[in-house]
Order: sequence, then C-alpha cells, then structure tokens
Amino acid sequence: MNFDGIISRIAKEWCISKKDVLNNMQQVIDEAYGNPNPKIRAEWAAFGHKPTPKEFLLYMSVRMLKHKNK
Repeated sequence: MNFDGIISRIAKEWCISKKDVLNNMQQVIDEAYGNPNPKIRAEWAAFGHKPTPKEFLLYMSVRMLKHKNK
C-alpha cells in the first residue's frame, strides 16, 4: 500500500479528512521533535531535519522491518 492509501485508510477509519490525518501527524511530529530528552534528540538526529509525515512513516516502516528481521 502506498502512502496515500495508508492516509486514506486512516481517514476512513477515524471518519476524518485526509488533510486532518496529515495535520494531526505533523502536529505530533512537531511536538516530538522538540522533546528535550537527549535519547530522543539523538533519534531525531537520524533525519537531519524535522520530517514530514511521509518521511516519518517511511523511516519507521524501514526501521520496523529491520528490527523484525533481526
């Protein structure tokens, strides 16, 4: 499933618009990105910038697959 399909599925399940899904995701990313905890800051450093929802979802998907295959 592609990114748009995932966002559409979430929107349908939660009865909200795709725009609202993306806005909610970005709000959570923004809040988490500003976390002062050094361990969490180190995790975000892997991006080099604040990611978009699409970048974050791709990153986490790859990370989960790597962890699953260990």
